[in-house]
Amino acid sequence: MKLIAATTRKDAITAALDGYDNATAYVTATRTAVQQAEQTATADLATADSADFAADLAAIQTALARLEPVTPRLSSDNSIDYYGLATSTALSNVAIGNLLDHDTNSFSGDLTAPFVLDFGSGFRVQADAFGLQARYNFANRSQGANVYGSNDGRTWTLLTSRETTDTSDDNFAMEKIPVRPDVEGKAYRFVKVQVDDPGPAADPAYPGLSSFGEFHIFGQRIEMVQALSTVSIASDGTDPSIAQNGDTITLTMTADQPIAELTAHIEGMDAKVTSTDDERWTASVTLPDDSAYGRAAQFVVDYTTKSGVSGATVLATTDKSSVQLWNSHVHQLQVQQDWVVASSNAFPGTGTPEANGWRMFDGDVATFTDTTSSNGWVRVSPTDGSTLTVSAVRIRPRASLPTRANGSQIQGSNDGWTTWKTLTTITGVGTGDAWYVYQFPTTGTYQQLRVYDGHGGYTNLAEVQLLTTS
Repeated sequence: MKLIAATTRKDAITAALDGYDNATAYVTATRTAVQQAEQTATADLATADSADFAADLAAIQTALARLEPVTPRLSSDNSIDYYGLATSTALSNVAIGNLLDHDTNSFSGDLTAPFVLDFGSGFRVQADAFGLQARYNFANRSQGANVYGSNDGRTWTLLTSRETTDTSDDNFAMEKIPVRPDVEGKAYRFVKVQVDDPGPAADPAYPGLSSFGEFHIFGQRIEMVQALSTVSIASDGTDPSIAQNGDTITLTMTADQPIAELTAHIEGMDAKVTSTDDERWTASVTLPDDSAYGRAAQFVVDYTTKSGVSGATVLATTDKSSVQLWNSHVHQLQVQQDWVVASSNAFPGTGTPEANGWRMFDGDVATFTDTTSSNGWVRVSPTDGSTLTVSAVRIRPRASLPTRANGSQIQGSNDGWTTWKTLTTITGVGTGDAWYVYQFPTTGTYQQLRVYDGHGGYTNLAEVQLLTTS
């Protein structure tokens, strides 16, 4: 414990503020809390009794302890210490910490898809370089990786000037890779690490695995203005939470400061933007005949304040409103329970293969197929002589382990299960509370269909819906 005796109350305030660095950029809310506590204590200099003034000093110290630098740094290499600042649907908090601990024996975990770091709606990262280091003895699993940036989580910009290499002969040293010249000075909310040119599999039985020992970001974090205080979405259809082709979707937004310019895209289309004043805005589109279906409507809003500051890109509503998309030309095939069988009973060996397979067709997102071996399948074979005409598939991943869905394939057969044609591969699954739709290149008719997991995901899918278009 450190005890400081001050001659005057003013000196006591100065002592209480010890550790506050005027040259450091702090997160606005935490900096404001310190300033307000200081202002309160200053106002009480001549009037507060000893107990109240002591409480004022304690409030300053409490606010000071909660100060957050905009860009905290690792003391070892001055890269951004993003632990606790970024979230990931593919990585646990422990795994994120492993990427920053300078220990190549701890690592990201074995991944079957790229991982994305989300720095939150109020922040972006402006990187000068990225440090990627292989897991010890597994340089092949991080070989051929690149880093990408995005502000909407859907469209990605290549940031790294080269991909990673196999560093086995260099004692698995970290590779510090500069960003491309054309993205220097640009900042992104989302950062994705993706293996584009994989090395040879360490075990042929488990292809497509990637893992990383360290991932460091050299640059700075930037705090963004968040001026849109309310954002909601609705359809003009009978149910405002559902829209199909021909319906109009509208975003309604309110700002807490004047907005000079606002642009919006809904479902990839330029929205018609209107405002009653510089703090109340709407944006709307009418869905085309070939509109997407089977998921929530997506939107992107960007704006500039009257003071000339670019605001944080808005991707979500503030009131949890959403609009689910459908298309009048799309129909769900009805799968009968006696058509379905899995490659095994449920892990660790309960029930029957038929019951295990049915879990992904039972209409209950809380249940899921879980095979006893890491690779498995679920087969759909009509027993009434009918065939299956399919144009797309809609899936819901296992809620607690959503990324296990990535890499699974939907396949069709017309020769009694002898050969299978891959119709689509499931990719891009990040969260367990959403539906994902994958359209096939063409509509096709098959005697049998199957969900095939050859990547070690235990055939974990909560729901599969087979779709056809008319």
